[in-house]
Amino acid sequence: FLPAPRLVVIQKSEDEKESGIGVFSKRGDHFVGVLVKDSAEERCGLRTGDRLFAVNGVLTEQLNNAGVMKLLLTGGKKIEVLILEENAANLYKELGVHDSLDLPNIVRGADATAGEAPSAFPLVKCSPTSWYGFYVNSDSEPSVHSVVPGEDEHRRG
Repeated sequence: FLPAPRLVVIQKSEDEKESGIGVFSKRGDHFVGVLVKDSAEERCGLRTGDRLFAVNGVLTEQLNNAGVMKLLLTGGKKIEVLILEENAANLYKELGVHDSLDLPNIVRGADATAGEAPSAFPLVKCSPTSWYGFYVNSDSEPSVHSVVPGEDEHRRG
């Protein structure tokens, strides 16, 4: 299971002239750092910490911070942004999954902004015989049922 990148659309109104997003970059990756309250960027479902994979179909991995901001500022009134929650982006990197506009699990349209984004992070067992500190429901859509207080999974949220 890999967390799905989301394709969101920033739809600016005619009177919105300023950018409602600040981008920070680290080790060649670009993230949403600041969102202006009630901006088009916030309304479309962007969240602080989201990793920016692509802007209007242009992959960001080879761009510097100024290049990403230029794409966002000159993209017009309708800007498509492919994003991934920061913890999930770290997991993609660890697994060697490269940025691509052809990833099969991209969530598009209304589903891309619905609800909270799932959190993803790697869990490391102390030994092959140790257990994870959570229980999973076995329903049609598995979910975490409960987390054991004090275990690493509980501390991570």
